[in-house]
Amino acid sequence: MGHGVFLELRPLWEATVALALGVLIGLEREHARVEAADLNPSAKGARTFALLALLGYASAEIGQAFPGMPLLVLAGIALLLAAMHLEKVRRPLSKPHTDAPPDGEVRPRLPRGEDITTEVAALLVAVLGILVHYQLGVAVMLGLFCVMVLISKPWMREFSAKVRRGELVGTIQLLLALLIILPVVPDRALTLFPPLEGVLNPRSVILFVLLIAGVGYVGYVLTRVLGAR
Repeated sequence: MGHGVFLELRPLWEATVALALGVLIGLEREHARVEAADLNPSAKGARTFALLALLGYASAEIGQAFPGMPLLVLAGIALLLAAMHLEKVRRPLSKPHTDAPPDGEVRPRLPRGEDITTEVAALLVAVLGILVHYQLGVAVMLGLFCVMVLISKPWMREFSAKVRRGELVGTIQLLLALLIILPVVPDRALTLFPPLEGVLNPRSVILFVLLIAGVGYVGYVLTRVLGAR
């Protein structure tokens, strides 16, 4: 009986999770917009994102009878978001406010921008709403990761201003060697010369080189972060 009750309440629970993810990401976007424009908060962002999450979940439920429904809904949302972004980009710049608010501080209007972070986040919310129906835990994890990435904008800007191009290239090279080259290197002893039969293991050599490079890389990062002392 308990299992039957759980199955009956499962749609309600999943819809609640989808709604919560939409509200959480929508609130972050809303506050980011408010902080950028220094305007009073409104509930538009949170409600819109919540509805997108519910729309995604509803399409997944309907998709049990019509398998193509989630894709159609995502395509429609993507087209709508693209049209809204184009309209925002083409909109002429607004003039600053000349009327002072009650506190006497003159505040500018929200400027026109070409940043598509909010549109991408909105599409991701719809995807998360669909994913809640199939993989609830994965959807929650991705939603939290999404919020972490969105709120990290100030730290990312500060970090990117300090990172040098050579450091970025070195990091990419180390990751390429670790994630792409190392897995394809054979893990067996090779014979290069008859006296050294079965002595050389290419993967062991690559691991040793990466270990030395990794130690040097960590030392360099610590020096950059903590300063040379």
